[in-house]
Amino acid sequence: MNLEYTNNISGHLLKPFIDLSVLRYNINSCMASITKQDYGEGSKFVFKPGKVPAELRSYNYSPGKDILIKTFEPVQNGKLGETVERPKGSKGPDMAYLRDKKGIVHVFRGKETTLKSIFNVAEKGGTKDTEKRTECSETVSLIIFKNKIENSKILNEEQCIEILESLVSRDVFEVYNSTYYESALKQIEVFQKKIGLTKGYVYERQKKDITKVVYNNVSKLGGPKSPDNFNPGDLWIIKKDYAREIQNTYPRFDNINTLITEISLAFQQKKMISVSLKATQKGQPSAEIIDPRDEINKKLDIDLGIKAVNIGYGGQEKIPFNNPTIITKSGFTIRLTHKGSPTLYFEGSFASQDFQLGAIDAKKYNTIAQDKYQYELKTKNYNRIDTPMVIRTLDELKKVEASNLFKKIITPKQTKDLETYKSIFQKEGTTDVEKKARIFFIQFVSIMYYIFVKVIAKDRTTDKHMKFAFNLARKVQEFSSVYVKVIG
Repeated sequence: MNLEYTNNISGHLLKPFIDLSVLRYNINSCMASITKQDYGEGSKFVFKPGKVPAELRSYNYSPGKDILIKTFEPVQNGKLGETVERPKGSKGPDMAYLRDKKGIVHVFRGKETTLKSIFNVAEKGGTKDTEKRTECSETVSLIIFKNKIENSKILNEEQCIEILESLVSRDVFEVYNSTYYESALKQIEVFQKKIGLTKGYVYERQKKDITKVVYNNVSKLGGPKSPDNFNPGDLWIIKKDYAREIQNTYPRFDNINTLITEISLAFQQKKMISVSLKATQKGQPSAEIIDPRDEINKKLDIDLGIKAVNIGYGGQEKIPFNNPTIITKSGFTIRLTHKGSPTLYFEGSFASQDFQLGAIDAKKYNTIAQDKYQYELKTKNYNRIDTPMVIRTLDELKKVEASNLFKKIITPKQTKDLETYKSIFQKEGTTDVEKKARIFFIQFVSIMYYIFVKVIAKDRTTDKHMKFAFNLARKVQEFSSVYVKVIG
C-alpha cells in the first residue's frame, strides 16, 4: 500500500494514511458505514476477523475486541484539533479517522465500500447491557425476516439500521453491532429453506402484544412459569387472520395439552411459527424443527457420557469455583453460572459452539433430585455458613472423590486445587470474594455429590441423567411446545 505521513494534531499521534483503495476484499455492500454522517464523533468500531490491514498488525489489535473510536476529520486549512466534517459535495476518497485506546489516530483512506468491509460497529460491554443487546439483535432479525417474507427483499445494513432506530429506544439502539445484521442474513436464508413462508404475516418478539395471551394461559393451566421453558421462540410469525383470532381463542382453553395441540396444528398449517434465534460465528447456519412430543423419547445420536469437570475460576473478581462446568464426550456442557448473584443457575451449551443452547429449568432439575433421589441441591445464597454445613460439605466432597467415575476424569491439578481449598473453606472469610467463594464451593460440591454419588450408577453411566439435562436445555419437556431453532 502507498503510505502518506501527516502531522501531529492536537496532541494525538496521527499515524500514516492507510490507503485501502488498492485492497481486493470480497466487499459486501451491506456492511457498516464508517465515514458517513450516520456515525459521528465518538462512534466505536472493531476489526472483523482476518481484516486487520498489514500495516497495523504490529499493534496486535484483537478483532472484535479492541475498539477504535471515530474522531475529528482534519481538512485542508482547518484549525488543528478542531472537529470538522468533510464539506458536502467534496470529491476524493472517503476517509475515517479512528483513535485507539492509547490515543494513536489511524487515518483510513479508500472507497466507502472497502472501509465497510473490514469494520463492525462495536457494541457496549457489561452484564447490564445483556437485555438491551438481546432486544437489539432480535429486532434486527425481525426486520430482516419481515422484509424478506413480505417484500421478497433483503435490506442493506443502512436500511435495516434506519428501521431499527424507529422501533427501539435510544439505549437499545446504541448497543447495535453489525454482527446482528450478519447473523440475521444467515438466519433468514436457512429458515426459508426449511419452512418457506410467503407473505401475509405479522411479526413480534416473545410475549408481546399478540402472543402475550398464549404465554399467560399456559401459566394459568399449569404449564412452565418461565416463557422460555414453555417455548423459547424469540420471534413469532403469525398469519394475519389467525392473529385476530388468538385473543378470543386461547383464553377458552381449559387444558394445557389442548392448548399445546392447537399450537402444533397452527405450526403444521403455517399459521403460527415460533423461531428460537441463535447467533454464531463458528457453527454452520441451520434450521431444525424441535417438537417436544417427538423428541422426549427419541434415542439421541450423541454421546452424553461425562468426560471432564472444569472447577472454574474466573469472573472479574477471580473467584474460585465460579462458573464450573460438567462436560460430556459429545461436547454438551452443563455450566453452573451465577448471573452476577450468589444464586446458582444452570445453562446448557456445546463446547464447539459460541452460543448457549439454553437455560436448564432449575425447578425441574431440583424436583427430580428431590423426588427421585431424595436430595436437595444447594443452589441458594447462604447468608450464614455454620459449622454443621461446613462438615456436611466436606463429607460430601470426600464421597465425590471416592467415586470411580470422578476419579477417572479429575486431573492431578484439580485434585491439588481441591485439597488446597479444603483448609481455606473451613475458615470464615472476611472479604466479599472469600464469602462468595465459600458459597460457590458449597454449591459446586453439592452438584458433584448429586451427579457422582446420589444419581444411581445405571442412570449416570447410560447417559440418562445427562439426557434429561440436555432436553431441559433445548426445552424438550412435558408441557413445552413446538418451535424452529435457527442458527446463523
